[in-house]
Amino acid sequence: MTIMTHSRIVFRTDANHVIGTGHFVRCLTLADEMRRGGAHISFVSRDLPLYMQEMLTARGVIYLALPKLDAVQNKDELPHATWLQTSQSHDAEQTLEVLGAIMWDWLVVDHYALDHRFETPLRAVVQHVLVIDDLADRMHDCDVLLDQNFYRNHEQRYLGKVPAHCNLLLGPSFALLKPEFKTKRKEVLARTGVVQNILVFFGGVDADNLTGQVLDLLISLNLDVQVNVVIGLHHPRKEKIQKKCEQHKYICHVETNQMASLMAEADLAIGAGGSATWERCALGLPAIVIATAHHQTKAAEDLSEIGASRYLGYWPELKIKEILWHLKKVIEDKKLIHEVSVKSLNLADGNGVKKVLNIILENHDAR
Repeated sequence: MTIMTHSRIVFRTDANHVIGTGHFVRCLTLADEMRRGGAHISFVSRDLPLYMQEMLTARGVIYLALPKLDAVQNKDELPHATWLQTSQSHDAEQTLEVLGAIMWDWLVVDHYALDHRFETPLRAVVQHVLVIDDLADRMHDCDVLLDQNFYRNHEQRYLGKVPAHCNLLLGPSFALLKPEFKTKRKEVLARTGVVQNILVFFGGVDADNLTGQVLDLLISLNLDVQVNVVIGLHHPRKEKIQKKCEQHKYICHVETNQMASLMAEADLAIGAGGSATWERCALGLPAIVIATAHHQTKAAEDLSEIGASRYLGYWPELKIKEILWHLKKVIEDKKLIHEVSVKSLNLADGNGVKKVLNIILENHDAR
């Protein structure tokens, strides 16, 4: 029996076409491991897509829905405040209401629009707070803070932004990856540099349809390679991408659960920053990275500077011709691909979830 057994743990996160699915997915990865340890898990979200609600239900996770709002109300000053649709104080009141009067062992907060103004009121019903963040742009009231991104100055980023007792878990060795990535890691080697299999994946939402645009570039190059394209169930151009893949003998995977296998088999990835970065690194998959959100740029730049990826820039500021030029150069540079694979393979070992859970258990026992 572990301390997780019978623990009551609640997650506060959201997902939609603006926020994307990454926050929800990494929370669910951690929740799965907690649940296997015997914990009782609940998710508090607003307007969570139905298929995600069904994912929770299938796992025996309780979904606690916050009331739907007709419009953005009295938002705070944070850069991502509109993600919340209301003020933090109002969100905290509604969260407390759905949680009820019982005590919870842990609150896990993964939301760019929430800070200490949400976390402190929730301490009325939670014993410990874990925050998952990678922006370092606001104050937190937490016992543990996890930032799984790579930054050259990560030790300095949270100075004065968390309580003195807060345990900081920084870097991709703590990345919240599904168990299959650790399993597949045992089977992969650093890539030789020869590109025979390309994986295209721009996240679960890809509102700007970068997938389709990169697909057109690959088609124009007429490469003799296998191309696997991964898109979400609600991709805005799903049917067009599926048809184009069929025409050119590419394989389109919709909402696949085989991502670890696809990454392990690929020689080169083209995709966004975010959580997929650490999945690729754990499997030594070299990547051409295009930031699809401004908050991805710093981590993507720092990772590229140490040679663990090839970062092209922030999408709204890039031109298709630039992407095409870099794509051709990278594919032709076998030495570069091999070196990127070696460096990325050393960054994330796939054991992040267990490391985070061990810290949670230690904090639970200590306080």
